[in-house]
Amino acid sequence: MPSHELCILGRACPRRASARVREYADENAVLQTLRDEGLIQKPQLAATGGVSFEVVSIRAGANPEASGRKLPPIIQMEKLGQRSKRRKLTKETIHEKLIKAEQRRKQQEEEKLSRILVRPKTACLREEAEKLQDSIRTKMDKKMDLYEENRQKQLQELQERIQLKRQHSAKVRLRKMLNPVSVEEPIPEEEA
Repeated sequence: MPSHELCILGRACPRRASARVREYADENAVLQTLRDEGLIQKPQLAATGGVSFEVVSIRAGANPEASGRKLPPIIQMEKLGQRSKRRKLTKETIHEKLIKAEQRRKQQEEEKLSRILVRPKTACLREEAEKLQDSIRTKMDKKMDLYEENRQKQLQELQERIQLKRQHSAKVRLRKMLNPVSVEEPIPEEEA
């Protein structure tokens, strides 16, 4: 009989995943292929309300094809460096700047006034809003006064009840002192 050698070839079956996990895996696979092709430079950071920075090495800056980013030309960088140098300010230039700033401020105020004069509806609306606020304020004042009056009445009634209770307890104590009940004498029962 001929002897046959048998071998088993195959691969491991992946575990079943939920639709959400499969979708997430598919998205990650697509993003990874885009990163490998150089279309996406950096992974998306999961930051909420923060600021992210990307650190680029000098070698990557010198070779823009490698990083996918283009740095500004050297001429532009030199101009930026020249702008950063401080100019010497004289009293005259400072005075001129202050005068220009004052003129701009006055012009803005005039524009605001002209807009207000052109729109009389806004003035009416303001007056109505102020009237509404005043009426609300008076209503709240009335409510607060009524609340205070009611609270004062409650406190006064409570004090009166406490005073009556004290008077009653004083009468009972006085009655007990005047008519002491002895232990030897039986307490008379009322006949019904």
